[in-house]
Amino acid sequence: MTATVSPAGHAQHGAAPRGRAIGADGTLPLLPVSSIGSLPKPRDLFRSEMAPLKEQDQEAMLATQRSAVDMWLDLQREAGVDVAVDGEQYRRSMTTYFLEGWGCADVDPDPVWVMDNMYGQRAVISRPATRPRTLLADWYRYAQERSPLPLKVTVTGPYTLRDWVFDTYYPTRPDAVRAMAEYVREEVRGLIAAGVRYLQIDEPAFVTRYDQPDELDLAVTAMQRVLDGVPDEVTVFTHMCYGAFHEVYPKMLDLPARVFCLELSHVSPELLNILRRVPYPGDRGIGFGVVDAMDPRVEAVEEIEGRIRLALDFFAPEQLWLNPDCGLQTLPHDSAVGKLRNLAEAARRVRERLR
Repeated sequence: MTATVSPAGHAQHGAAPRGRAIGADGTLPLLPVSSIGSLPKPRDLFRSEMAPLKEQDQEAMLATQRSAVDMWLDLQREAGVDVAVDGEQYRRSMTTYFLEGWGCADVDPDPVWVMDNMYGQRAVISRPATRPRTLLADWYRYAQERSPLPLKVTVTGPYTLRDWVFDTYYPTRPDAVRAMAEYVREEVRGLIAAGVRYLQIDEPAFVTRYDQPDELDLAVTAMQRVLDGVPDEVTVFTHMCYGAFHEVYPKMLDLPARVFCLELSHVSPELLNILRRVPYPGDRGIGFGVVDAMDPRVEAVEEIEGRIRLALDFFAPEQLWLNPDCGLQTLPHDSAVGKLRNLAEAARRVRERLR
């Protein structure tokens, strides 16, 4: 899709994005702090959820999951986070939760290498969905009743749902992605009906296909379908990790999101200079990752402040959201809490100097 140039001189790509950059209602502070989605699970929850679904005590599991959500909502409020997440405490993974829950996949019993230091189970799509695609609305209502903070809900995007699993049902990848888009669209419609105003569509697989234009176009089309009809007052985020945004910039701007959450805690000023050559659109927000989601070391407040100042060299304060690079689920509990606290304090200090 060809870029045009706005009167402000910023490149414009794709369809008009949904929502405003900073927030749905204008009540958030400058440099709002949020998280990407996942947060560490209590040890007993992590152990019990690894059993096959048919062997789990679902009533006991639900109670444990709710308790974990309650804990993280309280901790985020105490840490000074501005827009909370529920921590995805009820998801085995960002793909299996949806595909199992919709009834269109089983989990392969053999673990696969999924990250630099861990194995995980992978879903196998083997049939169309057999259960309602409304897994998240009740969890949103549960969390909203228990937190005074606005909440952001995270949904795995249709392209990643296909790219990160096995598929024995659909004849082609595009067929599978289009089907996943319809399912995710139903989840999103349920969330909008429940009152969600901050919505994140996770598409980490987008970055990994940077050298395959047809695949990127497929991901863009799928997200457009997911978000078609979403009201403008809903602020839509997308998240991409792996620290390779420069490989898909400015192509990523074809995605119909308002705020792009990127892994930038270790990005160099030289790499960000791509934004000098192709300026970031003034009507888009950036979720600038300023703490490392893979390193258990808790960055000092001053270190995080330095990363925020780097971000301000390239983005207007009104464009910036501050977040970790990625979900914090793989970190020790105390590391995740410490990172969120120091992130919120660094944001507070920088806000004071901007006034």
